[in-house]
Amino acid sequence: MSRNFKIASEWESETVTVEDKQLLKDFIRELVGYPCKIACKANDGCVDIYVYSEKKKQVIDWIELQPSGAIGVIYDLYKEGVSTDKLDDACEKYNDDNGLAFMDESDSDSELSTDNQTPE
Repeated sequence: MSRNFKIASEWESETVTVEDKQLLKDFIRELVGYPCKIACKANDGCVDIYVYSEKKKQVIDWIELQPSGAIGVIYDLYKEGVSTDKLDDACEKYNDDNGLAFMDESDSDSELSTDNQTPE
């Protein structure tokens, strides 16, 4: 299990330190390329990360983090016509650079909700 996955999967627990949360936030900020806050939600063995743009004041990106540490874009949560190319490229580069394989579950029917998720 990757360190990022462990931090994200325990995001709301008291076992995650402020320093650990900052490490994950910095990783996501570098990945998306803009100042943001994040919220994490466990989902079928993975963790969904909601990325809140501080400039736009809303969640604009959604990332899946797998136990291996591999990351990918959650395409189903984007409005039609919104480009995910830049983030998708960043995720692929990260996975390639770290020898990780993102397991795509394009047939997933899971519904996601941001209820009770507080971006930090």
